[in-house]
Amino acid sequence: MYHQAARQIIQIQQQVTKARFDLNRSDPIYKANDSVLWRKPSHISKFEERYSGPHIIIQEHHPSYIIQDRETAIQRKVHTADLQPVFERCI
Repeated sequence: MYHQAARQIIQIQQQVTKARFDLNRSDPIYKANDSVLWRKPSHISKFEERYSGPHIIIQEHHPSYIIQDRETAIQRKVHTADLQPVFERCI
């Protein structure tokens, strides 16, 4: 009985915490041919670039995407959390 009540309280608290976290969380969805920057998996020093690109999205399987480097044509499967959109500037 006590275990069941404790389990229900924990589940309710987890739902409240998730709702609070998701309130300010963005969930970007990219389309094919969108330009994105890819966050490198590790950077050695604080002066090294954190993002590489721009890359082009080849296939979409939200939350994972297959991107292709414009210069080398290398393809990678990456997660949405590792991508940043590229905004083209009109001058």
